[in-house]
Amino acid sequence: MHETLDGYRKYFNQIVGFFVVEDHILHTTQGLVNRAYIDELWEMALSKTIAALRTHSSYCSDPSLVLDLKNLIVLFADTLQGYGFPVNQLFDMLLEIQDQYSETLLKKWSGVFRNILDSDNYSPIPVTNEEIYKKIVGQFPFQDAELEKQPFPKKFPFSEFVPKVYNQIKEFIYACLKFSEDLHLR
Repeated sequence: MHETLDGYRKYFNQIVGFFVVEDHILHTTQGLVNRAYIDELWEMALSKTIAALRTHSSYCSDPSLVLDLKNLIVLFADTLQGYGFPVNQLFDMLLEIQDQYSETLLKKWSGVFRNILDSDNYSPIPVTNEEIYKKIVGQFPFQDAELEKQPFPKKFPFSEFVPKVYNQIKEFIYACLKFSEDLHLR
């Protein structure tokens, strides 16, 4: 289940389908099932679902798959909450998955940063014209009045890794924040 989103999707669809049918039976028949029976089933299903998600999600090392799983869990929880089932435990478990997601992001970006630093020549960036200067300043918001006054060609006081790392840090922060969307948390 931890290798593809389809495995999780099928799992959630089966659970939702079962409880939607049970809820329909509760509301359209007399005495076939009662609320206490359905609540007991839900508590049992919820504990097994959370245990399964903890186990399978812990093997997932792809941050985009973890993010997609989070979105599926939110849809799953919102759907069942709409039928009156308590889902707070699912949102609590999502906080655990967020920690795992952060770890996978750290592993991914440590490799990205390592590659940037390993491939850099650590020489100041030479600039031959205004167009290149604006391009670099657009990537990394650097302001130096003395450098701006100098005629072309001129050099930035840093190498290529500075704007590259700056942009990757922005991407990392964006990826971290992406998990928090739609979690219904303060």
